[in-house]
Amino acid sequence: MSRGAVDFTAEEPARYIYEREEARTVARAFCGQCGSRLTYDAGSGHHESIEVTTASLDDPEAFPPENESWIEEKLSWVKQ
Repeated sequence: MSRGAVDFTAEEPARYIYEREEARTVARAFCGQCGSRLTYDAGSGHHESIEVTTASLDDPEAFPPENESWIEEKLSWVKQ
């Protein structure tokens, strides 16, 4: 999803910002009250999009996942 298409309708989420080994800034957004993960932003210049945790949306059925990350490291009981 493009960064400009993401809009938080309640309060702004808490953010955890850190540097990756590739010398880019990564930001993870989460609910400041319950800690639910909301987004992952790999930083400008890397992608022009932001990853959104589907289950955190008001209507997750409207946005089926487009891909899965780290699938090669999945647990043995996860079905594809």
